[in-house]
Amino acid sequence: MLLALGGAAFAAVAVVVTTASVVVLQREENTRTKQEFEAYKLETGLKLAEAQARQREAELKLYEVREQLGRPRTVNEEEFKKAVANVPRRKVVISYTEDDPDSSWLSLGIDGALRRAGWDVTTLISMPHGVALCSRGFGGIYVMSKELLSEEAEFFAGRALRSGPTKLPNTALFGLTDALNISIGKDSAHFSTCPLLSDDSLYVAIRPRWVIFPKEPKPADPAPK
Repeated sequence: MLLALGGAAFAAVAVVVTTASVVVLQREENTRTKQEFEAYKLETGLKLAEAQARQREAELKLYEVREQLGRPRTVNEEEFKKAVANVPRRKVVISYTEDDPDSSWLSLGIDGALRRAGWDVTTLISMPHGVALCSRGFGGIYVMSKELLSEEAEFFAGRALRSGPTKLPNTALFGLTDALNISIGKDSAHFSTCPLLSDDSLYVAIRPRWVIFPKEPKPADPAPK
């Protein structure tokens, strides 16, 4: 009988120990599950915040593009006058895309700004054939010369050979292009040569605006776990 009672007591102790072990394991599992859930919530919250930030950035870029497309291009004449103050003058011939009201309006602004800055300028109602051919690649404003001046050619030759001056020479072609970008907006104008031009004047061809869509930011590397 004593052996039976001892066995029963031992079994009871074993049950208590087993139950206690199960309780401890359950508590550890619950703690681990809670920690994993909290970590999951934190990671999810961070991802949601990043997604919301990217969405706000995309909406802002879209708004900027819409604003850029919606407003007519205009010349800040005060900025233009400062920019061309020390630029050597050449005769300028302006033409524009006929079926684009914004280009027509901008031609009047550039014409007036040049005249008041003392430049010899003519604005044509119809774009010459050679000008049209040389300016059809992109939109925006083209400032074109039949050929480069010697100092302009030397600059590009030196840059190709990685020697010589790094600053653009002060010429009408470069100076007028720079003044248009300053007074109208960055990347509004670009210069080029056009062998189809009829004389040595600078030809300004105003095409419908072009928009540079900003690049999407490179996604950040995932945080180490």
